[in-house]
Amino acid sequence: MSHQAYYFLSNYEILQFGNVEKLRKHRKSNDDPIQYYVHIEETFAVIKFAYITTGQEDLINMQPLPHGYFKWIIVHQDNLTKSAH
Repeated sequence: MSHQAYYFLSNYEILQFGNVEKLRKHRKSNDDPIQYYVHIEETFAVIKFAYITTGQEDLINMQPLPHGYFKWIIVHQDNLTKSAH
């Protein structure tokens, strides 16, 4: 077995859910966070899901005072840090 193959087998594993395979980094203990790796094509969907599930969005109606063609403001508040952006 090559050094590179040994490295990958000892540091990563493939999880299979039905016909979907995910690459996961091995954890040293059960308290370590799970790290999954995704294809570049899946990156936007993963970020969008994480963004939506960790906060709340509010729409502010600015139609009476539009700024150019902008008539709405969306504010995202993170539930963990309570920061808004």
